Amino acid sequence: MFSYEVEKTIFKGSCTPPPSKSHTLRALLFAMLANGTSTINNCLSSPDTTNMINACRALGAYIEKQENNTLRVYGCNNKIMPHKKKIWVGNSGIAFRFLTAICATLSSPITITGDASICSNRPIKPLLDALSLLGAKTIQKSLLNAPITVEGPLYAGKTKIFADDSQHLSALLIVSALLIDGKTEIFVPLLKEKPWIEMTLFWFDKLGIKYQNDNFEKFTIFGKQEIKGFDFTVPSDFSSLSFPLVGALITQSDLVINNVDMKDVQGDKKIISLLQSMGANITILKEEKKLKIGKSIFPFASCDVNGDELIDALPILSVFGCFTSGNMRIFNAANAKNKECNRLSCIVTELKKMNGNICEHNDGISVKTSTLYGTRIHSHKDHRLALALCIAAMTCKETSIIEDIACVKKSYPHFVRDMRKIGAKISQVKNVL
Repeated sequence: MFSYEVEKTIFKGSCTPPPSKSHTLRALLFAMLANGTSTINNCLSSPDTTNMINACRALGAYIEKQENNTLRVYGCNNKIMPHKKKIWVGNSGIAFRFLTAICATLSSPITITGDASICSNRPIKPLLDALSLLGAKTIQKSLLNAPITVEGPLYAGKTKIFADDSQHLSALLIVSALLIDGKTEIFVPLLKEKPWIEMTLFWFDKLGIKYQNDNFEKFTIFGKQEIKGFDFTVPSDFSSLSFPLVGALITQSDLVINNVDMKDVQGDKKIISLLQSMGANITILKEEKKLKIGKSIFPFASCDVNGDELIDALPILSVFGCFTSGNMRIFNAANAKNKECNRLSCIVTELKKMNGNICEHNDGISVKTSTLYGTRIHSHKDHRLALALCIAAMTCKETSIIEDIACVKKSYPHFVRDMRKIGAKISQVKNVL
């Protein structure tokens, strides 16, 4: 097990965030189902990507890895031909939900499973309930999580889904459009994380998939549509971008962040306008695709934040809240409990160790102005928690140790290298047990 040793930091220079995980995994899935060859450039190199590649191969796609994180995918034209009876998704919630829906269209049973988090903290029941209304059969050891065995076929018709996690609805939309024959009507009594549904619909529009969207409360999908192979360059990830962005702001540093496409559909880009509204000195250079961060007036203004719109940013926003005046509240964020860890309780636990004035609530957190102190803290094997705690530690006079940090490879594989280039005093150390 490895840890990070982090000291007080002042950033300088420029950095480029890693590619988007959500776009990379969606691109792989659509390329697998396409008719023809797709080229995906600037893919995120991470365990989630590797697991999605292996799963797509197991379901019939031929995928070549090329230089510069480029993938060439020879699609199966919606003809899923599984080579294995068990699919391993590792730690990927996207792969778990999306591939479960795809496997539920097959006439023979397939088991989907993953690591401890997937098997204990990543609910699947809302998706299974919706698929069962279309004919799917499922076998579960747990009522909520992996491993599960699914079997089809699925038939067009009417179904409903309580999409408290957007991945459930995205999975259902994809299989209804490409793998079910006929018109499917999907009723959505509950929808959370709407920006990530908008990303899935961006891909529908890009690939010419027809659908009707009635205010995100009902979708009408016309099935067995064929998509053609495509070329796509994965943009930078706004969730990952938030870490050097907030780091520069709370360390009173000057920093330029490169390859920032404000036209991209990613929902987490809202963090930029949110921070600006709180007094952050951020200049958006749209044509140059850059952000320029300068010194701001401390403390930043407090505000209430709708966590549903920025669910992946909750850990780093909790850190930012320590540098605001008054009481910053993040609400409507209960779904953060069902990520790689329970992010509500875990970020509160770890920031309290650092003297953070932070409290957990049923659907979010509240945090007041705090002076953070360096100490030994734990990642809970959650990449966004680990990254947020590293940024928090960069403000402390004392050295901090963040334990068990291999998880950052999930979304920011070169975090240490990138942070060192802009001045961070951060090093990887091996724990002695």
